Amino acid sequence: MDYDCIIIGAGFSGLAAGVRLAHFGKKVCICERHSKTGGLNSYYNRSSHELETGLHAMTNFVAPDAPNSSHLLKLLRQLRIPYDTFMLREQNYSSIRFPGKTLRFTNRFEDFEASIADAFPAEIDKFRKFNSMIKGYEDFSFSANYISAKSIIRRYIGDERLLNMLLCPVMFYGSATEDDIDMAQFAVLFKSVFHQGLCRPAEKGVRLLLDILKDRFLNSGGELKLNCGISRLNCADGKIISVETDKGEKLNAANILSSAGHIETLRLCSDAPADIDKIAQGQISFVESIAVTGDCTEKPSDNQTIIYYSDSEDFKFRKPDTLIDKSSGLICFPQNFKFKAEDNKPEFSIRISVPSNYELWNKTPVNEYRKTKAAACSEILRKAEELTGMKDIEKNAILTDTITPKTIYRYSGHLNGAIYGCPDKIKNGKTPFGNLFLCGTDQGLLGITGAMLSGISIANIYLLK
Repeated sequence: MDYDCIIIGAGFSGLAAGVRLAHFGKKVCICERHSKTGGLNSYYNRSSHELETGLHAMTNFVAPDAPNSSHLLKLLRQLRIPYDTFMLREQNYSSIRFPGKTLRFTNRFEDFEASIADAFPAEIDKFRKFNSMIKGYEDFSFSANYISAKSIIRRYIGDERLLNMLLCPVMFYGSATEDDIDMAQFAVLFKSVFHQGLCRPAEKGVRLLLDILKDRFLNSGGELKLNCGISRLNCADGKIISVETDKGEKLNAANILSSAGHIETLRLCSDAPADIDKIAQGQISFVESIAVTGDCTEKPSDNQTIIYYSDSEDFKFRKPDTLIDKSSGLICFPQNFKFKAEDNKPEFSIRISVPSNYELWNKTPVNEYRKTKAAACSEILRKAEELTGMKDIEKNAILTDTITPKTIYRYSGHLNGAIYGCPDKIKNGKTPFGNLFLCGTDQGLLGITGAMLSGISIANIYLLK
């Protein structure tokens, strides 16, 4: 069967691109190797409890009456989805905790600025100049080269601890580079987190968003093939001439859009580039432990949404030499958002993510994997107790579960379980093949909002001609 476009992967970037193309009458097929949409940002069931993967909070929150130039409102217009459909609820507040210093932020930037003025009075004027620069930074250029964010921030911020506290949440939200981040990505994420803010969909959470996108795609005439991975891209004369699925089907399309990752996509090609092994692979991965406690444990005394922390002033963000590194991470309380009285709030749970080493997890013998994962979960939950004041989280939990880098690899396909893909982004989405394009993580826009913008942008630029 012939299509205008075949999209590899039904994550947020693939679904958004599919919706955009289908709106304009393009014949589109999305192939997803799993039984659900969403990729890593999805959901699953354990013991009658629905758990989410990926989503701690959405960035880029804006009110419906915000300027039309805001990224969230722009993408909703492009997808023809009413604002209220996403049922977005703002965070209460979040904190960044380092030894001796804590910064607090809400969806009002003034609160973050005041917190910095209180904790770092000697740096506040420098921070304001830095923030003015960030506001005007060109962050969506498809041609910009990598620039170290640390090197730019140091031109403005003299206190290394403050520098690291500014980097910490941003890096946990989307740095594919060890101990640094591309300045353009930093600017995007800084504005997304601090200028606009955090939120999450009420009711079904991430499943609500996925259902909306899937229904919009199908109702617009798109075709969705679940449990249908792509095994080969057949090449000739610098183009992809056909696609083969795991089921043995051969599909034809004028264009291919892949959200599978840069290296992962090129490895599917029958005429893969000779230098493919020279492309730097991503190394950043996490272990995340989830404890559903319901009413079975004492709650923290406050209602904060996310804690970003580092045990050291010299914050490190890299693949550790051990299975997990609890010295930095983030703790999320999914129920601590500004839900409305009529909303069905999530049951009380706590989610903790810390850096991890895919290679060591992959070398763990199969017969020891569950035991090793359970031990890691116990360690991580004890760290959460230390940081939150909660007691006996694991003992009192209704349910616990842990996601390792092997889980991330299984559901995203990213080599090394690299949650944010390769460090060198293909910002223009182009590949060596004239009709094969990239969207999603390795195109460079991250998070749920960023992924949808990535899919829409690449569809608009190359596939709607």
